[in-house]
Amino acid sequence: MRRFLTLFLFCLVTLPTTQCDEFTANWLGHLLPVLGDLTYLDLSLPGTHDTMTYDLSNWIADGTNDIPPWLAATLHDIPPHLVGPFIKQFAQTQWLNVTEQLDSGVRYLDFRIMYTLGEVIVGKKEWYCIHFLQTHKTALHYLQEVQQWVKAHPKEIVTLTLSRHGNVCNKGNDQYPDVSKKIKQEFWKEIETLFDGLLFDNTQSATNLTKISTLINTNQRVVIYASDYVEFTGSSRHALDTCGNWSGIDNQLKGGTGPKQFNGQLSFFANAAEIRAKNKQKNYLFLLSTAGDATHKGVEEAALIEYLPFIEKKKHEQDCAASFKIPGMTNWCPLLLLELSQLAQFYNQRTLEIGYQAIKKGNFSWAFPNAIYTGAVDVNGTVRTGTQVTRAQQVGTEGDSHGLTKYSYVDTLLAATVRASCNKVAHPHCAKLIALLDDRRSRYPLTLWEQPERGRHIVWPQTKGASFLTP
Repeated sequence: MRRFLTLFLFCLVTLPTTQCDEFTANWLGHLLPVLGDLTYLDLSLPGTHDTMTYDLSNWIADGTNDIPPWLAATLHDIPPHLVGPFIKQFAQTQWLNVTEQLDSGVRYLDFRIMYTLGEVIVGKKEWYCIHFLQTHKTALHYLQEVQQWVKAHPKEIVTLTLSRHGNVCNKGNDQYPDVSKKIKQEFWKEIETLFDGLLFDNTQSATNLTKISTLINTNQRVVIYASDYVEFTGSSRHALDTCGNWSGIDNQLKGGTGPKQFNGQLSFFANAAEIRAKNKQKNYLFLLSTAGDATHKGVEEAALIEYLPFIEKKKHEQDCAASFKIPGMTNWCPLLLLELSQLAQFYNQRTLEIGYQAIKKGNFSWAFPNAIYTGAVDVNGTVRTGTQVTRAQQVGTEGDSHGLTKYSYVDTLLAATVRASCNKVAHPHCAKLIALLDDRRSRYPLTLWEQPERGRHIVWPQTKGASFLTP
């Protein structure tokens, strides 16, 4: 009770713009009676896609993703106010900071980094988080926040994947352009020092064999998957290779909107138990991205709207809207990646709910992967499915009754994990914990509504094949 009151008062004082949830901040500790005998690769971790994009600057990072290094270095020197604000519109996927994400139940962090100059055109380079743009603060600053959170939550395990742009198998110059092994390994030593006494040790434990309770008891509560593992970490025992013979990540991309993406997710969940078992056997993390993304045409039209608003603006809005191929969405051109993330979550909630209901009915060929990473994660373990893009938790003046609608993302993954565990072993705590999680899920249930002008439909896309359930 004392710990709960302390957390409540801390939230009240330090996080006035968000809501605090003691359960989501400590969910593994609460569920240990059922999950303690599982291995790390038996869990389904809630995660965030491009975790650090809530704090992007307007500066293009050296060696940034999607363009040649020489061009990135040139663009870094362009005055940031010229193009930075527009790029940020299509780079930001989160508004909760990393501490708030962890408090909201997130345990998988998509931590993208690059060695780059700061918000200057000359000077010393440092490691920053990136998504085309670089963050205001260095990567080590945000890692310090993670370390402080882990120390304050002694029964929680947090996973980070370090990469430049999510590619798990790129190595050397392909992963971190023009960065020497010496510079990479110096940064890794800083990370090892920061998390000293907390890191998973691959010489003592195996993610597919060691019990969760053992990891907590031995304080191996920070699991780091490092791309370019050999050069970046020097083959450290305190990291896992993202693309190796003895460990790795099976990273599947199933985000977006439309029939192909919707039914692709359903098919993925319907076969996930078998695939997850195969990945576990070879010690691979089974990972899924359900993040929303812009169309190339949409970004082009949005740029014309932004920089040439006096030339055929209506036509550009219509051409942008048409590129998403959503019935009835004819005039809305999303100008923020967060808007697209929330649109994707409107449809993701259906696939998650269908998957969970299948598991609830005892169909354990359905499953969720070891981790899902996604955009627009909100407070209390939710994802936002509504239309309002803001940190605020009050409906704005536009009067959209579904502006802040949310879905129970974290509790759905946890309830599925607990049910799968209880199906194998009849723990005495199963009934109580399942009831708790289903009650929590009922606070933010599947909520569908018809709003075609903002790309939202109740029965579109339709499920493909009679084998799929409907919520």
